[in-house]
Amino acid sequence: MLLAGDYFQLSTLWQPLLFCALTIEGLALAVTAERIVRANHDAARRTVLMALAGHAGVALLNVEQLVAAAVRSGDTLRALPRLFRDLRVSLFIDVNAAGSVFAMSGVSGLGLLSGSKRWGWAIAIMSSIIALGLWSAGSRAALLAISVTLAVMLCIEVWKRGRRARFIAALCIAILVPAGVWAAVFYESSRNAPVSQAVLVRRIMAETSFNMWRSHPVFGIGIGRFYEESTAFGASALRTSAGAAVDKENAHNYFLQILATEGLVGFASVLVLLATAVYPAIRAEYLAPLPLRRWLLAGIGAYLLTWLTGHPNLVPEAALAFWLLLGVLAALSPAAVATRLRNVLVVVAVIVLATAPFRAAHALRDVGLEHVGIGLSHWQPDLDGLRYRQAGQAFSLYIPADGTSVDLPVRRAPESPDPLVLEIRVEGRKLYDVLISGDAWQQIRLRLPVENRRYRRTDFSVSALGSGSIPTTALYVGKAVPR
Repeated sequence: MLLAGDYFQLSTLWQPLLFCALTIEGLALAVTAERIVRANHDAARRTVLMALAGHAGVALLNVEQLVAAAVRSGDTLRALPRLFRDLRVSLFIDVNAAGSVFAMSGVSGLGLLSGSKRWGWAIAIMSSIIALGLWSAGSRAALLAISVTLAVMLCIEVWKRGRRARFIAALCIAILVPAGVWAAVFYESSRNAPVSQAVLVRRIMAETSFNMWRSHPVFGIGIGRFYEESTAFGASALRTSAGAAVDKENAHNYFLQILATEGLVGFASVLVLLATAVYPAIRAEYLAPLPLRRWLLAGIGAYLLTWLTGHPNLVPEAALAFWLLLGVLAALSPAAVATRLRNVLVVVAVIVLATAPFRAAHALRDVGLEHVGIGLSHWQPDLDGLRYRQAGQAFSLYIPADGTSVDLPVRRAPESPDPLVLEIRVEGRKLYDVLISGDAWQQIRLRLPVENRRYRRTDFSVSALGSGSIPTTALYVGKAVPR
């Protein structure tokens, strides 16, 4: 979680490392929770209660924002219903991820009602607060998922009961499911995009995901790279077809996002991991029903349903809550025994890990670093028809190392001494100096020796030919254009 905070300034280069670290952290949390609960079964109830109470607190803070806004309006009683109807608020980065985790924790917490007569009222209050938080987050997918989940659980609860109970359950389902569908379809338009546009966006991103997967079907394009790479694989249609203001997005389907970024190996690994926790729990529930396990299964099931239209596990706060409860669920089932399939999976995992250095070396040789720079600002608006980045006294670019010549446009910043000397080096070896003078763009032609990699780091340093100090922004540097 330190990587996701303000301790580091993350660029897109570090996104794969961030998501890899968060995945490892989540798995470690699940394993730790599973070990603790197996050693102390009462820890399962306490952990689920902690998740319920914690998310009830988050939901209460969301509701507090709406209440505060209503109070500031000067007409609280009239403004509050309107704000609850029209606005979506959440302390999470992603309101849809907030809806997913509220659905999971709220449904899982219902399993605490059995055997908790003393604290039943408190659990009911916290569940109600989470329901308000779910509505304030405004995720249509979470609302629909929780409707379907509760309908299924209602069927399970009355399966072995009398005809009257089944009739009441059927009546409740006949009300619950259409209400969920109606709420998703006729959702307040001011809170979210129309259903037709949401479906179009997800269709475009599904096509983008499959394009990515086809380019690297076995291991994917790399964890954490979906968003930045999506434009090149079809997400640009978001502007042209969906009228969106962006041309890059996540998959809006976490299963497809895993398939695209981690390939068949990663996708199969996630399915095996989920099956390892969920299937034994279903089997154990069939043999010896346990309310806490049953509702925990339902909560995790609701969360997984939202994966079909969203990506809550990209948000650390939601992902870690999921891994925590998944570990608890695994601990409420009999411990796994060694099987032939398990041995095969271990062998496959060893092979994947053993070949990782070789695959990483190949990926580094083949990686596209055309737009990567060190010591440069973000891209700035056009200046005399050229987009540029601001550079200081020292910076680096990645230049093609396949024998291709490139023209690099550079321009002296207005506050810099005139003239400037731009020294160009590769691995400490000086290639040549270039004199930068005046206020016009100059084209520097670069051609590196052919190597067994697509790009090679090239270092630049700026100095003044005469007197004068180098300011923070010394040069404007445009995009290198192949010739």
